[in-house]
Amino acid sequence: MRNLPLGTVAYARSGDKGGNSNVGIWAPDERVWPWLRLALSTVELRRLVPEIKELEVIRHEFPHLRAVHFVLRGLLGTGGSANLRVDQVGKAVGEYLRAKHVPIPVRLLSEQGSVDVTD
Repeated sequence: MRNLPLGTVAYARSGDKGGNSNVGIWAPDERVWPWLRLALSTVELRRLVPEIKELEVIRHEFPHLRAVHFVLRGLLGTGGSANLRVDQVGKAVGEYLRAKHVPIPVRLLSEQGSVDVTD
């Protein structure tokens, strides 16, 4: 295992629906999907994003897209223009999550070419 940013092996897209933020995380490499779907549980998401600790989180899997999707109920208060968050409409949630370090199996990194796994 290597402790690296989630974005090493996954992409993300996020946004808002009123006061809710949603974020989808997907694996471009089919070898990563089985690990991603198990690693990104609701419990793990709460650990990675402490701001959602008290919020309702809804999780969906999209196996054919190799994606996990979360709805973060109430993260944006009553809506984008009515809250004081730096990221008022939740567009940065995906990149925030991709920057979080998680233990990634080295076998998933070895053929990616973007990470030096020798150190």
